[in-house]
Amino acid sequence: MKKLTAFALVALFVIIANAQLENGMSLRIRSEIYNMTDSDGNLSVYYKAQPWQRLTDVRFKPWISYRKNEHLSVKAVFEIGDIQFGDSISGGGLGTDGVNIETKNIYLEISPDKNNNIILGLQSYRDFHKVILDSDLAGISWSNTFQKKYKSKLAWFVPVDDDEGILYGKTYSFGKSLVTADFDYTIDENMNIGFNSLAEVVRDTTSNVNIHETSINLWFAPYFSGTFNNFHIEAVLAANNMRPDERFGAETMGLLFSLKTNYKIDKKTTARFNFLFRDGDSSPEGGFDTYKSYQDRSYYKTGLEILTEGGFGMDNTDHNVFSPISSFHTVGIILPSIFFDYQLNKDIILTFGAGHATTPVEYLQVHWDGITRPESWIGTEVDLKANINLYDKVSLLPYLAVMFPGEWYDFTGKADLFLKVGMTLKTKL
Repeated sequence: MKKLTAFALVALFVIIANAQLENGMSLRIRSEIYNMTDSDGNLSVYYKAQPWQRLTDVRFKPWISYRKNEHLSVKAVFEIGDIQFGDSISGGGLGTDGVNIETKNIYLEISPDKNNNIILGLQSYRDFHKVILDSDLAGISWSNTFQKKYKSKLAWFVPVDDDEGILYGKTYSFGKSLVTADFDYTIDENMNIGFNSLAEVVRDTTSNVNIHETSINLWFAPYFSGTFNNFHIEAVLAANNMRPDERFGAETMGLLFSLKTNYKIDKKTTARFNFLFRDGDSSPEGGFDTYKSYQDRSYYKTGLEILTEGGFGMDNTDHNVFSPISSFHTVGIILPSIFFDYQLNKDIILTFGAGHATTPVEYLQVHWDGITRPESWIGTEVDLKANINLYDKVSLLPYLAVMFPGEWYDFTGKADLFLKVGMTLKTKL
């Protein structure tokens, strides 16, 4: 894979000499305070006076693209961030001159004709609702359009490669390979059906130098998208099958269902309803019936600020909240949520949101009184947001989120509310 990336870099410099240059950038500055955890990641409900945490960070993404002709181009995307104010490690401390420029994407794009596209290098991949994977990987992908209605994408990625070793006189690459196969069919101008699929082939070392571990993990997510007059609906049913080497673990299977809808009530008001279900089991050692995204991480966003699986919700790895929402537990989640968007004027959209989260199975929690009780209610959240267009392509998004913690957290019934207040400034040029 290093050879693939090196080839893309060489191609970049070759094409620069005689090519059309395009460039752009995006900038995001986020600032928020919240009282869910302390600096060590402990739940705020463990304290009589909840500690407040603050976060301000900046992310800058410039990109350049060199197009030789209609068949050949190279694109590079860089990221300067995430620089957290006051944090020397990320480059935001006093007198910090940090090295925080990252190569997010760099790839060679070949288009033999208008229906085929090949990308070679470090590129992005995401499925329809981000229930499997949403990240940047090194590899090669091929996209094809047939008769304008049929779209397919095949890709091979290498997320991890730990060099090679020799076992039984044969050479193996102790790495992982991902193979994706996506398909989309346009029924008409208002409806699409398709699926995303991913297969991971793992070959890894063990404590025994003469034994290597092999496993195959599968994900499959068919989806539907349709618009019917003022009503739009998207639905995804995802399944995974984790099949490790029989000597090193047990097979696990899980299901996830995601529903996202919106209905235009009138010219100014839109109602949205989302629903998330991820199955689970009640065994603390198990998780054999739990749906897990790739690498047991979560990329999914519910639209809420606290009760969300991605986007700095309750699964923030730096200040981890012990939560069945995040991938750190196996009990799953049931989360319906509703939103109302109101166009106050041409520059301001106001949003009200609410969601109620429970687990599909009860889990035994040890309470402060030493008594173990089955719990399921995670919490109920209410959000107030605004999307304010300050200037052309510059927007400000302030938000206030309140969550009433359920018995999953509130063992005594005396816990304070979870609260998050913040704003995000965005621009894209």
